[in-house]
Amino acid sequence: MEKDPYGPTARALHRRIALGTSGFVLALASLCYTAFLLKATSVAGVFPKGIPMAPVTAGCFALLAFVLLLWQSRLPWKLPAVRAAAVLVLLVSAAVLLEQFRHGGQAGDIPLWKMSPFTAVLFMLSAAGLLRITRFKTGPDKASLAASTVLL
Repeated sequence: MEKDPYGPTARALHRRIALGTSGFVLALASLCYTAFLLKATSVAGVFPKGIPMAPVTAGCFALLAFVLLLWQSRLPWKLPAVRAAAVLVLLVSAAVLLEQFRHGGQAGDIPLWKMSPFTAVLFMLSAAGLLRITRFKTGPDKASLAASTVLL
């Protein structure tokens, strides 16, 4: 049996950091989505002269942050919920990419309140990583955990 290199104190610290950062991302994404609904572009950019976050981007961030909060829970239905959210983010991101290719605008020409294709690709990779992590039988391997942590 392999010895766990982390003690209970380190695991608790990692869990608190994961919960704190997920909560922060969820709050920030909710703020940006609310700013979009109120048409407050200055707030949606987070910084005074920042580019406003697209509502689809804020929704994907909120969904992934909620999933990471859910991942820390002991609920029996967390794995199917994580998978469903990952598939939803994957589908939404693919739809954004398809829409971008269909319209074929000029490179770098992203209208206000629209998700960037680069962001959509990163969300697709994040969702695919989450789907790989939530395997039932064998569990996650160390390479997929490391890649998903860096990506997310």
